[in-house]
Amino acid sequence: MQETPHSHQSDQGRVLAMGWTPLGFKKHRGKTLPQVIFADPDWFFYMYDNKRFEGGHAVEAEEIYKRATSTKIRHDGKEELVADYFRNPVTDRFYGISIGPQSSPRPECRRSFLYRTDVIDLSVPRLFADYDKSGYRDLIGTLKNHFFGSTSYKMTKKRCEAFFDDDSKFVLGQEV
Repeated sequence: MQETPHSHQSDQGRVLAMGWTPLGFKKHRGKTLPQVIFADPDWFFYMYDNKRFEGGHAVEAEEIYKRATSTKIRHDGKEELVADYFRNPVTDRFYGISIGPQSSPRPECRRSFLYRTDVIDLSVPRLFADYDKSGYRDLIGTLKNHFFGSTSYKMTKKRCEAFFDDDSKFVLGQEV
């Protein structure tokens, strides 16, 4: 893995501390990729899927993608929690997620239930539509509520970057 301007690597080659580089793209000029994920994940996944990031931003986008698709569910200490993913059966678009105990029965509404997993995957709305602002708004709201206690929690630059810098929030695979 390449190093970015303000990062360093472990002896296994993983970036330990990311120095997120501000974007030069007109739409998100001056924002870092962690900020974009919280503000406009639809745009990030479009750019990522279409390989539009270059140089250091491509390296950072790869790291953000890994983390945004494998966010650990914070556990309450009582039992394992899981995320149930839903689609709207009328529009066939992403509908949202519900985080609850693993022991709870799978949702009754079988037509809208997609699957259950132990991570939050922010890329799921793109499985149903190339553009889904409302699906992403709901998904980011659930993520913010789960980690910060409120769907309206203000995600400053510092908070966005700290979230994506914290390895303990993600399933990152085994180090070699």
